[in-house]
Amino acid sequence: MKKLTLFLALICMAFAIQAQDAPAPAPTPEGAPAKPGKGDRQAMQQRMVERLQKSASEVLALYDADKDGTLNDAEKAALAHDIEAAKKLQPYMRDIQIFQKLDANNNLTIEPEETTKIREIMKEMKGGPNGPNGQRPQRPQRPQRPEGAPAPAPQAGEVPPAPAPAPAAQDGEVPPPPPAAE
Repeated sequence: MKKLTLFLALICMAFAIQAQDAPAPAPTPEGAPAKPGKGDRQAMQQRMVERLQKSASEVLALYDADKDGTLNDAEKAALAHDIEAAKKLQPYMRDIQIFQKLDANNNLTIEPEETTKIREIMKEMKGGPNGPNGQRPQRPQRPQRPEGAPAPAPQAGEVPPAPAPAPAAQDGEVPPPPPAAE
């Protein structure tokens, strides 16, 4: 997993180096407000470049067997092999971590006495939709709408609520007409 992360960092570093070679944006005139988020984006890009450079140096240290500062063909092949292995194992990583914690005697089988600690392991990993300790996080209380106040307009992309059903007609009665569209 660590090797996969480091390889991905190498790839990202290549993009970062390419981004560094790109021309710098034109400076804003003095007194003119900067575009919103422009400084944040540049700072974020700089942090990413720094993180990728660090990851790349870690990958190089990990795979550069002859310590010459570059990866030769054999070292690149070893890196590529590990990346392929990591890709194959990625979908199973969570299960592998749980299995390793359960298999106390390292015999690659889970004995009945080893299954007793599965709840503790799952709580320790704090995984799943229910968050830490298996408890669903509390939602903030919605403000109550005053009696008779109209429902808020739906936001962009939101589906408006369905109108309330009309009251059922009694035997022999004609049902009331549906409410008029506003």
